[in-house]
Amino acid sequence: MRITKSQLRRIIKEELDDLLGRTPGGQVLDAQRMEDIYSGYLDSVAEMMQAHPEMSVEEAIENFITLAVEGGDPYLNPEAPEFSEELLNRVLGAAGEM
Repeated sequence: MRITKSQLRRIIKEELDDLLGRTPGGQVLDAQRMEDIYSGYLDSVAEMMQAHPEMSVEEAIENFITLAVEGGDPYLNPEAPEFSEELLNRVLGAAGEM
């Protein structure tokens, strides 16, 4: 079964809503929370790769970041006040973990 880009975007947005509680403003991004978010990001990248086996790990990571930012993720969006360069760099470097 193939997943369309809009379906994938909706799935990622729903997962991000659950993962982030959609109330990131004011929350401290401590080490445990960052690890939880990072783990959720990797799960989403893995799901994307399962849905699109022709996609390389690097392509899946880039597509995930694009979709996450479009979906309102505050931690990967450099324009958001909650932006975490550390988290973004970890996601970009995750290819070796997948």
